Amino acid sequence: MRAASGTAPHVVGKPHPAMFEAALGDRDPAAAVMVGDRLDTDIRGARRMGMSALLLRREDERPQHHETEVTPDRVIASLSDLLNESVRHDA
Repeated sequence: MRAASGTAPHVVGKPHPAMFEAALGDRDPAAAVMVGDRLDTDIRGARRMGMSALLLRREDERPQHHETEVTPDRVIASLSDLLNESVRHDA
């Protein structure tokens, strides 16, 4: 893009901040949680913004085999895990 246009591109996809900033609006990133299925985009982007991060990982899914310093706060198998946990805490 840069060579063809002579202008640097404005990158908006994950893990770049622009996408997270647009989603958050004026909300505090520390009060938000990113739920994603990729360490290198979803979890990394959340961490860059100061957000909590949950990695959605199915039991039958192979783990990502690349080195990364990015870690989620928790790994969950499905969103229902969060709902079931919430019900247990409310009871």
